[in-house]
Amino acid sequence: MEATWKKKFLSIGGLDAYVFIRFIMFSVRIFFIASILAALLLFPVTYSTQRERDDNVDNGSMDVLSIHSFTKGSRRLWIHCLVLYLINCFACVLLYFETMKIAVLRLEYIRESPTDPSQFTMLVRAIPRSPGESYSESVTNYFSKYHESTYLAHQMVHRCGRDQNPMECAVAFVFFKTRYATLCCSSILHSFDPMSWVTELAPEPHDVYWSSIRMTYKHIWIRKIVAFVVTILLTIAYILPVIFVQSLSLNKLEKIFPSMKELLEKKYVTQLVTGYLPSLILILFMYAVPPIMMRLSAAAGALSCSAIRKSIAEHLALDVPTQIDFFITYVLSSGWASLACEVINLSALLNKSMRFIFRMKDDSYSVTSFPYYKEVPHLLLFGFIGFALSIVSPTILPFVCIFFMLAYMVYVNQILYIYFPKYETGGQFWPIIHSATIFSLLVSQIIALGVLLRKGMPVASGFIIPLIICTALFHYYSKRRFLWLFEKNVAEILIDMDMKDQLSGRIHEIHQLLPSAYGDNPSNPNPPGNEPSSQTAHSNLGIEETNM
Repeated sequence: MEATWKKKFLSIGGLDAYVFIRFIMFSVRIFFIASILAALLLFPVTYSTQRERDDNVDNGSMDVLSIHSFTKGSRRLWIHCLVLYLINCFACVLLYFETMKIAVLRLEYIRESPTDPSQFTMLVRAIPRSPGESYSESVTNYFSKYHESTYLAHQMVHRCGRDQNPMECAVAFVFFKTRYATLCCSSILHSFDPMSWVTELAPEPHDVYWSSIRMTYKHIWIRKIVAFVVTILLTIAYILPVIFVQSLSLNKLEKIFPSMKELLEKKYVTQLVTGYLPSLILILFMYAVPPIMMRLSAAAGALSCSAIRKSIAEHLALDVPTQIDFFITYVLSSGWASLACEVINLSALLNKSMRFIFRMKDDSYSVTSFPYYKEVPHLLLFGFIGFALSIVSPTILPFVCIFFMLAYMVYVNQILYIYFPKYETGGQFWPIIHSATIFSLLVSQIIALGVLLRKGMPVASGFIIPLIICTALFHYYSKRRFLWLFEKNVAEILIDMDMKDQLSGRIHEIHQLLPSAYGDNPSNPNPPGNEPSSQTAHSNLGIEETNM
């Protein structure tokens, strides 16, 4: 049953969608385990500690079940160190097996992928031109001389000149006779000058971002530097609303606005100011980040549409545990509300409504691809919140677990029946998920270390240091063992695919169809969000799957 569902899901959503769902399933498992550990170990100890204490802890606050309620030097704080070790061990074990399974799936995806022009194509930039010859002649002379046995043909990229006539750019798609030759040629230095004959594997034909392809290589480097600076400025600018949100407490507001003291003491105003309003402010700022980053990625010279879509411990210990009410409200408001918006497909609904109101051209037959560039960071944020607060404020764990359970049901339905994959990366965003998860674990360990130090438990905090080292070593091992498979191609698989094509006689048919695979339209700007209509890779070559 599971194998049948997996096969159906892969055939409809592709490997990217399956990897995304596996990430959600991993999150459900680890936060369910963490919730059970908190319910069995942390909550009883915390509750019994509260019963033995005679203080003024607000029983209506989430602080009553947080590490904040323990007295300084309490030996019962050791249970938090134990739970931290258990959660991290379970997380690393689950992450290891998930990474291993997805790495195997990626190898199978490469091995069984249909014939695609990009497998035989290399993108060449910064083509030098000798006096008296065109860029096309330079490409022909160079590759005929140095790669005579493997070079097949090339296609120049054009742009519109001032008189609207096509002009050659210093960019070309170079086609080779085998996949292995393409891989080897794209990974070596072709000239003494590293700024000329710059090569890389070409994107799929329907995934090409033509505006960036036509840029000069030096121009792209300038844009990347500008985009990097703007990203830093955007990060700094995002700190401002975070600081404002952290300052939204009743005591501070009463000092700033003493005339509003009676109003602020009302229960509904208290819940609005300290609960919903801070999360609403962050939600508004966070929704502005994805489109800005999309534009920055496009301006930095991304070559394909799919490429556009990719503190001190004591201070953390002092501030984070006191903000549990805000974080739980954020999970409830932003997380669950975003899932509801995803179910009704709010953006598409508004788009259709605006087109109907203003009598714009209807595009009812157009379909959208799943926004991984937005949803993956969105879910990683909730995972980060869950891991970071798992020890200091374990009350948040059930809320995060329920969120991921709902996310699983919503996104499976959307991928199967709403979205259509316009391009496929083969799960290349999994290393981002892996690194972000490790980072979340390290932050949770650093926060716990700082909290235990503040609680007068230097020995317990010292036991966390080996855990930090082991987590970092686990990430290093996983990166060396699995994650390189998401960045590089395996020569054995490519050679086997070439031999299979040669034995079947299909290689000659592929060679004839390659030069026309990349249709270059000089006037096509290909702006973000207006990607070409989806088409399968093997249809570009006109080769049916049954011929393989």
